[in-house]
Amino acid sequence: MVFRRAGPPALFAFALILLTATHWPGVSIHGPVVRSDLWVHASAYLGLGLLTLAVLAARGPLSRPRLRWICLTLFAFAAADELTQPWFGRTADASDWFADAVGIMLAGVLGQVTSGILRRNPRVQGASDTRSGTSPQGSGPSKPDSFARTNAATDEPAPGPRPTDVRVRA
Repeated sequence: MVFRRAGPPALFAFALILLTATHWPGVSIHGPVVRSDLWVHASAYLGLGLLTLAVLAARGPLSRPRLRWICLTLFAFAAADELTQPWFGRTADASDWFADAVGIMLAGVLGQVTSGILRRNPRVQGASDTRSGTSPQGSGPSKPDSFARTNAATDEPAPGPRPTDVRVRA
């Protein structure tokens, strides 16, 4: 899987760009609404949260306790981001951290919903397994076509119940 190798460097690059942007002296965000910077903070940390969850989901299932720890870690990262800004001539603002937390929580909710859908839907969960020759449940190799019951003399289907795992050769 390409994302397993490309995901961590992409996450590192995104976090580095985010930290650079939040610590760059003299940067201010002006937009059509009052405190547009809060929307930018929430969006940036939503992106960081989703990318973090995608990288970690590629390595294993996202359980509720794991999601909580990921979100708590990202909350601490956002707090450290805000608290270190005065060192670079910027101001630390609790409302910025709150907007960061909103983005992280939204990413956590989306991650929880997505992992719940993936756990309940065997077709999505086993989609990659069918190409490798294993059944979606992971119980081992699927039955090859030679298990289909046929009458050897006429090459007609044998009487009786039809197998449910039949693949047609073209």
